[in-house]
Amino acid sequence: MITTEELKSFHAIDREIFSRLVINLRRDVAVSMRVIAFWIWLEELGYPNIILKMISAVQAITKTVNDVLARAFEDIAQQARASGSSGSGRNVVAGESSLNPRAQPWKPNAQVSHDDRTIFITFSRGYPVGESEIRGYFIRRFGECVEAIHMQEVAVNVQPLYARMVLRSASTMARILEGRERAKYVINGKHVWIRRFVPRQQMRSSLRP
Repeated sequence: MITTEELKSFHAIDREIFSRLVINLRRDVAVSMRVIAFWIWLEELGYPNIILKMISAVQAITKTVNDVLARAFEDIAQQARASGSSGSGRNVVAGESSLNPRAQPWKPNAQVSHDDRTIFITFSRGYPVGESEIRGYFIRRFGECVEAIHMQEVAVNVQPLYARMVLRSASTMARILEGRERAKYVINGKHVWIRRFVPRQQMRSSLRP
């Protein structure tokens, strides 16, 4: 079963955004969770790195408001305030923006590595499964979630017995494993076993006394 710490590692970037929303910007916790869940869903549908793009968008919007629009719209904003129709936009004028013009560009503290988005797939001897079969199955089942597939390198006419599949989003791994350490799927009538990929160096370190 995937531990809480592993889930936190998988969602490192998502956690940074959630923290910014609910702590820095004081947004509603439940609404913020649903927003991030929606972004993750979009990634799984085939819109890669949308969360990182959202981070860039926030930075660009902040800069545009402070450096351009606060000055360009100042007279209109003043008229709106005078007529009582400014609403929540009354602070978006030069010198009164709620956004900090001296704020440093925000970047997530951690990036999700390929290893943390990779699953290890093993096949049964005598029941070969091709790369196209693997890709097609998981795309049909989980959306555009596959970034790359690396089959075992073998000689001609020799069946690969394992493969590594890099996912576009680490959150998809939790869905594929369904909360277990290993999961079994049937691809075109052939059984395959799936687990989280563990690099050799990390595996050796865990075996040391």
